Amino acid sequence: MVRRLAGEIDAEAESVAAEMEALIAALDARKAAAQRLCDQTTTESNRALDAAHTALDDAQAARREAPTNVAAAEKKSRSARVAANNAATLAGQDTESQATSLKDEWKECRASIDRFDKILVDLRKTGIGFVTTIIGAAAFLLTHAASPLAAGAQPSLASAVPAVKVSVFIVIALLILGLYTIDRVHQIWLRGSVERALELEPLLGYRITQKLSDRFRKTQATIFGGLLYGVFLLIAAFIFVVALEPASTLTISWTLEQYVVVAIFAICILFMIIFTLMTE
Repeated sequence: MVRRLAGEIDAEAESVAAEMEALIAALDARKAAAQRLCDQTTTESNRALDAAHTALDDAQAARREAPTNVAAAEKKSRSARVAANNAATLAGQDTESQATSLKDEWKECRASIDRFDKILVDLRKTGIGFVTTIIGAAAFLLTHAASPLAAGAQPSLASAVPAVKVSVFIVIALLILGLYTIDRVHQIWLRGSVERALELEPLLGYRITQKLSDRFRKTQATIFGGLLYGVFLLIAAFIFVVALEPASTLTISWTLEQYVVVAIFAICILFMIIFTLMTE
Protein backbone atom coordinates (compact mmCIF):
# COMPACT_ATOMS: atom_id res chain seq x y z
CA MET A 1 0.00 0.00 0.00
CA VAL A 2 1.52 3.27 -1.11
CA ARG A 3 1.29 5.95 1.47
CA ARG A 4 0.67 9.55 0.48
CA LEU A 5 3.27 12.22 0.95
CA ALA A 6 3.21 14.35 4.08
CA GLY A 7 2.50 17.46 2.00
CA GLU A 8 -0.65 15.97 0.51
CA ILE A 9 -1.91 14.92 3.93
CA ASP A 10 -1.14 18.36 5.31
CA ALA A 11 -3.02 20.02 2.45
CA GLU A 12 -6.05 17.79 2.89
CA ALA A 13 -6.01 18.28 6.65
CA GLU A 14 -5.84 22.04 6.14
CA SER A 15 -8.79 21.85 3.74
CA VAL A 16 -10.81 19.83 6.24
CA ALA A 17 -9.93 22.29 9.01
CA ALA A 18 -11.07 25.25 6.90
CA GLU A 19 -14.34 23.52 6.00
CA MET A 20 -15.01 22.66 9.62
CA GLU A 21 -14.26 26.18 10.83
CA ALA A 22 -16.80 27.54 8.34
CA LEU A 23 -19.30 24.84 9.30
CA ILE A 24 -18.86 25.54 13.02
CA ALA A 25 -19.40 29.26 12.42
CA ALA A 26 -22.58 28.54 10.45
CA LEU A 27 -23.85 26.11 13.11
CA ASP A 28 -23.08 28.60 15.89
CA ALA A 29 -25.06 31.27 14.03
CA ARG A 30 -27.94 28.85 13.48
CA LYS A 31 -27.87 27.87 17.14
CA ALA A 32 -28.03 31.51 18.22
CA ALA A 33 -30.96 32.12 15.86
CA ALA A 34 -32.77 29.07 17.23
CA GLN A 35 -32.28 30.35 20.77
CA ARG A 36 -33.71 33.75 19.87
CA LEU A 37 -36.73 32.23 18.13
CA CYS A 38 -37.55 29.19 20.24
CA ASP A 39 -35.31 29.63 23.33
CA GLN A 40 -33.89 26.17 22.77
CA THR A 41 -31.40 24.40 20.53
CA THR A 42 -32.24 21.30 18.55
CA THR A 43 -30.50 18.02 19.34
CA GLU A 44 -29.31 17.71 15.74
CA SER A 45 -27.48 21.04 15.97
CA ASN A 46 -25.61 19.93 19.09
CA ARG A 47 -24.66 16.62 17.48
CA ALA A 48 -23.51 18.39 14.33
CA LEU A 49 -21.42 20.79 16.38
CA ASP A 50 -19.80 17.92 18.29
CA ALA A 51 -18.98 16.10 15.04
CA ALA A 52 -17.58 19.29 13.51
CA HIS A 53 -15.37 19.92 16.54
CA THR A 54 -14.15 16.31 16.38
CA ALA A 55 -13.28 16.71 12.69
CA LEU A 56 -11.44 19.94 13.42
CA ASP A 57 -9.41 18.35 16.21
CA ASP A 58 -8.52 15.34 14.02
CA ALA A 59 -7.52 17.59 11.13
CA GLN A 60 -5.28 19.70 13.35
CA ALA A 61 -3.75 16.55 14.83
CA ALA A 62 -3.05 15.25 11.30
CA ARG A 63 -1.25 18.48 10.48
CA ARG A 64 0.92 18.15 13.58
CA GLU A 65 1.76 14.49 12.83
CA ALA A 66 2.41 14.98 9.09
CA PRO A 67 6.06 16.14 9.31
CA THR A 68 7.19 13.29 11.61
CA ASN A 69 4.70 10.41 11.42
CA VAL A 70 3.06 9.95 8.05
CA ALA A 71 1.06 6.85 9.08
CA ALA A 72 -0.44 8.54 12.13
CA ALA A 73 -1.13 11.67 10.08
CA GLU A 74 -2.96 9.67 7.41
CA LYS A 75 -5.05 7.88 10.07
CA LYS A 76 -5.99 11.21 11.65
CA SER A 77 -6.78 12.64 8.22
CA ARG A 78 -9.19 9.77 7.45
CA SER A 79 -10.85 10.24 10.84
CA ALA A 80 -11.19 13.96 10.17
CA ARG A 81 -12.82 13.30 6.81
CA VAL A 82 -15.31 10.82 8.31
CA ALA A 83 -16.17 13.22 11.11
CA ALA A 84 -16.52 16.06 8.62
CA ASN A 85 -18.94 14.02 6.51
CA ASN A 86 -20.97 13.15 9.61
CA ALA A 87 -21.11 16.81 10.63
CA ALA A 88 -22.24 17.89 7.18
CA THR A 89 -24.91 15.15 7.13
CA LEU A 90 -26.20 16.10 10.57
CA ALA A 91 -26.20 19.77 9.61
CA GLY A 92 -28.30 18.98 6.54
CA GLN A 93 -30.71 16.91 8.61
CA ASP A 94 -30.95 19.71 11.14
CA THR A 95 -31.80 22.22 8.42
CA GLU A 96 -34.58 20.02 7.08
CA SER A 97 -35.87 19.22 10.56
CA GLN A 98 -35.85 22.87 11.61
CA ALA A 99 -37.68 23.94 8.44
CA THR A 100 -40.33 21.26 8.99
CA SER A 101 -40.74 22.29 12.63
CA LEU A 102 -41.11 25.97 11.77
CA LYS A 103 -43.62 25.18 9.03
CA ASP A 104 -45.70 23.04 11.40
CA GLU A 105 -45.63 25.82 13.99
CA TRP A 106 -46.70 28.36 11.35
CA LYS A 107 -49.61 26.11 10.33
CA GLU A 108 -50.71 25.88 13.96
CA CYS A 109 -50.50 29.67 14.27
CA ARG A 110 -52.70 30.11 11.20
CA ALA A 111 -55.17 27.53 12.57
CA SER A 112 -55.24 29.36 15.92
CA ILE A 113 -55.81 32.69 14.15
CA ASP A 114 -58.74 31.22 12.24
CA ARG A 115 -60.17 29.65 15.40
CA PHE A 116 -59.91 32.80 17.54
CA ASP A 117 -61.27 34.93 14.74
CA LYS A 118 -64.37 32.73 14.43
CA ILE A 119 -64.86 32.77 18.21
CA LEU A 120 -64.71 36.58 18.22
CA VAL A 121 -67.23 36.83 15.39
CA ASP A 122 -69.64 34.42 17.11
CA LEU A 123 -69.18 36.14 20.46
CA ARG A 124 -69.91 39.58 19.08
CA LYS A 125 -72.79 38.38 16.95
CA THR A 126 -74.50 36.47 19.76
CA GLY A 127 -73.56 38.84 22.58
CA ILE A 128 -74.55 42.00 20.76
CA GLY A 129 -77.86 40.46 19.71
CA PHE A 130 -78.55 39.39 23.28
CA VAL A 131 -77.64 42.78 24.77
CA THR A 132 -79.66 44.60 22.11
CA THR A 133 -82.72 42.49 22.94
CA ILE A 134 -82.38 43.14 26.67
CA ILE A 135 -81.88 46.89 26.24
CA GLY A 136 -84.79 47.11 23.79
CA ALA A 137 -87.08 45.19 26.14
CA ALA A 138 -86.00 47.33 29.08
CA ALA A 139 -86.60 50.52 27.12
CA PHE A 140 -90.09 49.37 26.11
CA LEU A 141 -91.13 48.18 29.57
CA LEU A 142 -89.68 51.09 31.52
CA THR A 143 -91.07 53.70 29.13
CA HIS A 144 -94.49 52.03 29.21
CA ALA A 145 -94.44 51.89 33.01
CA ALA A 146 -93.57 55.58 33.29
CA SER A 147 -95.96 56.76 30.57
CA PRO A 148 -98.72 59.21 31.61
CA LEU A 149 -101.19 57.06 29.66
CA ALA A 150 -100.69 54.37 32.25
CA ALA A 151 -101.11 56.75 35.18
CA GLY A 152 -104.56 55.40 36.01
CA ALA A 153 -103.38 51.84 35.90
CA GLN A 154 -102.00 49.87 38.77
CA PRO A 155 -98.31 50.85 39.16
CA SER A 156 -95.85 48.07 38.46
CA LEU A 157 -92.98 47.08 40.72
CA ALA A 158 -90.48 48.66 38.33
CA SER A 159 -92.30 51.99 38.32
CA ALA A 160 -93.02 51.96 42.06
CA VAL A 161 -89.51 51.03 43.22
CA PRO A 162 -86.71 52.92 41.38
CA ALA A 163 -84.14 50.64 42.99
CA VAL A 164 -85.47 47.81 40.81
CA LYS A 165 -84.66 49.83 37.70
CA VAL A 166 -81.15 50.51 39.01
CA SER A 167 -80.69 46.81 39.73
CA VAL A 168 -81.73 45.93 36.18
CA PHE A 169 -79.21 48.44 34.84
CA ILE A 170 -76.47 46.94 37.03
CA VAL A 171 -77.22 43.49 35.61
CA ILE A 172 -77.06 44.82 32.03
CA ALA A 173 -73.83 46.70 32.78
CA LEU A 174 -72.22 43.57 34.24
CA LEU A 175 -73.32 41.57 31.21
CA ILE A 176 -71.73 44.10 28.86
CA LEU A 177 -68.53 44.17 30.94
CA GLY A 178 -68.40 40.36 30.93
CA LEU A 179 -68.76 40.26 27.16
CA TYR A 180 -66.07 42.90 26.75
CA THR A 181 -63.65 41.03 29.03
CA ILE A 182 -64.10 37.77 27.12
CA ASP A 183 -63.80 39.64 23.83
CA ARG A 184 -60.60 41.33 24.98
CA VAL A 185 -59.00 38.07 26.17
CA HIS A 186 -59.66 36.44 22.80
CA GLN A 187 -58.24 39.52 21.07
CA ILE A 188 -55.02 39.05 23.07
CA TRP A 189 -54.81 35.37 22.12
CA LEU A 190 -55.47 36.25 18.50
CA ARG A 191 -52.78 38.92 18.55
CA GLY A 192 -50.24 36.50 20.04
CA SER A 193 -50.89 34.00 17.25
CA VAL A 194 -50.58 36.73 14.62
CA GLU A 195 -47.30 38.04 16.05
CA ARG A 196 -45.78 34.56 16.13
CA ALA A 197 -46.88 33.91 12.55
CA LEU A 198 -45.25 37.20 11.53
CA GLU A 199 -41.98 36.06 13.16
CA LEU A 200 -42.00 32.73 11.33
CA GLU A 201 -43.01 33.90 7.86
CA PRO A 202 -39.68 35.60 6.94
CA LEU A 203 -37.89 32.32 7.72
CA LEU A 204 -40.29 30.37 5.50
CA GLY A 205 -40.68 32.90 2.71
CA TYR A 206 -44.41 33.43 3.33
CA ARG A 207 -46.26 36.75 3.46
CA ILE A 208 -49.95 35.95 3.98
CA THR A 209 -50.14 37.12 7.61
CA GLN A 210 -48.12 40.23 6.80
CA LYS A 211 -50.47 41.11 3.95
CA LEU A 212 -53.54 40.66 6.13
CA SER A 213 -52.02 42.57 9.06
CA ASP A 214 -51.27 45.54 6.81
CA ARG A 215 -55.00 45.84 6.09
CA PHE A 216 -56.13 46.03 9.72
CA ARG A 217 -53.93 47.22 12.58
CA LYS A 218 -54.21 45.86 16.12
CA THR A 219 -54.91 49.36 17.50
CA GLN A 220 -57.91 49.61 15.19
CA ALA A 221 -59.31 46.32 16.54
CA THR A 222 -58.81 47.51 20.13
CA ILE A 223 -60.49 50.86 19.51
CA PHE A 224 -63.36 49.26 17.59
CA GLY A 225 -64.06 46.73 20.36
CA GLY A 226 -63.93 49.35 23.10
CA LEU A 227 -66.21 51.75 21.25
CA LEU A 228 -68.70 49.00 20.46
CA TYR A 229 -69.25 48.00 24.08
CA GLY A 230 -68.95 51.60 25.29
CA VAL A 231 -71.80 52.66 23.02
CA PHE A 232 -73.99 49.87 24.40
CA LEU A 233 -73.24 51.02 27.94
CA LEU A 234 -74.04 54.61 26.99
CA ILE A 235 -77.38 53.67 25.41
CA ALA A 236 -78.36 51.54 28.39
CA ALA A 237 -77.43 54.32 30.82
CA PHE A 238 -79.40 56.89 28.81
CA ILE A 239 -82.51 54.67 28.76
CA PHE A 240 -82.44 54.13 32.51
CA VAL A 241 -81.71 57.79 33.30
CA VAL A 242 -84.77 58.77 31.26
CA ALA A 243 -86.87 55.99 32.84
CA LEU A 244 -85.92 57.18 36.34
CA GLU A 245 -87.07 60.74 35.63
CA PRO A 246 -90.06 61.50 37.91
CA ALA A 247 -93.16 61.93 35.74
CA SER A 248 -95.04 64.00 38.31
CA THR A 249 -92.50 66.84 38.60
CA LEU A 250 -91.50 69.53 36.18
CA THR A 251 -88.11 70.23 37.74
CA ILE A 252 -84.87 69.44 36.00
CA SER A 253 -83.14 68.16 39.12
CA TRP A 254 -82.02 64.55 39.06
CA THR A 255 -82.93 61.87 41.56
CA LEU A 256 -80.43 59.82 43.55
CA GLU A 257 -81.08 56.78 41.34
CA GLN A 258 -80.17 58.74 38.22
CA TYR A 259 -76.86 59.77 39.74
CA VAL A 260 -76.26 56.15 40.70
CA VAL A 261 -76.80 55.04 37.10
CA VAL A 262 -74.39 57.70 35.82
CA ALA A 263 -71.80 56.68 38.45
CA ILE A 264 -72.11 53.01 37.48
CA PHE A 265 -71.70 53.94 33.81
CA ALA A 266 -68.55 55.95 34.62
CA ILE A 267 -67.11 53.09 36.70
CA CYS A 268 -67.73 50.60 33.87
CA ILE A 269 -66.06 52.86 31.31
CA LEU A 270 -63.10 53.39 33.65
CA PHE A 271 -62.79 49.63 34.15
CA MET A 272 -62.79 49.05 30.38
CA ILE A 273 -60.07 51.66 29.85
CA ILE A 274 -57.84 50.33 32.64
CA PHE A 275 -58.33 46.71 31.55
CA THR A 276 -57.47 47.62 27.95
CA LEU A 277 -54.31 49.50 28.98
CA MET A 278 -53.19 46.67 31.27
CA THR A 279 -53.56 44.07 28.51
CA GLU A 280 -52.13 46.23 25.73
